[in-house]
Amino acid sequence: MFRADPESELHLLEQLEKSTKSGGQFSIDNIASFNRKWYAHLSDNMAPRPWLMSATVFFYQKRLQFYEKRLTVNPPVSTNDRIAQTEHIESLRFAIHYGRRGNAEQRTWCSQAINAYRIAQLDAPFLVWNRVINLRRRTIVFGHWDWIFGVCMTLPALEFFLLALISALGSNALSIAQAMLTMVFLAISWGIFDLFISSSFRVFRVGSRYFKPDSWRYTPLQR
Repeated sequence: MFRADPESELHLLEQLEKSTKSGGQFSIDNIASFNRKWYAHLSDNMAPRPWLMSATVFFYQKRLQFYEKRLTVNPPVSTNDRIAQTEHIESLRFAIHYGRRGNAEQRTWCSQAINAYRIAQLDAPFLVWNRVINLRRRTIVFGHWDWIFGVCMTLPALEFFLLALISALGSNALSIAQAMLTMVFLAISWGIFDLFISSSFRVFRVGSRYFKPDSWRYTPLQR
């Protein structure tokens, strides 16, 4: 279950308690007001998925649909084929949720790690995608290097932004070709910036809810 920060959560519970005491029952306005405030806090605390993660999830969704349609036409015959195809489907379903595929052992370890560190279900896919919950190594990878990496890797985004600025200011009259080139540079700059921000600063912000950076390692927080 997702949890906001303690102060916000306490404020929302106080508002809910006041709502229940007004007339001894919920009203439509009270429920709507509580839901608006709750979803506002939810949106503020939840890290948005980077565009590459969303594209990867979409790819796995289409791949699973294609695979399931193929199975309806050519169902498995032997027991080994059925086991292999079931594992393949489970791996794709895992990838649709977390953005990365994992075998049976990796999926089991991932579930155990999420439960052990009490990671919210809305944060878990983001941390798995960014390899904080590292499936291949079956360990947690988190530390100060996340935000340091973000500082270094924003330079390519800044470079394309400057190219877009130079292209726009290159002449007095902005031609159609220059406008298109400027838009392309801006799109590339935004894409790189969003990807690197998600894989560094946002990772550090979300991971800090569950782990305390200790030099280049981490210490799990007691939740």
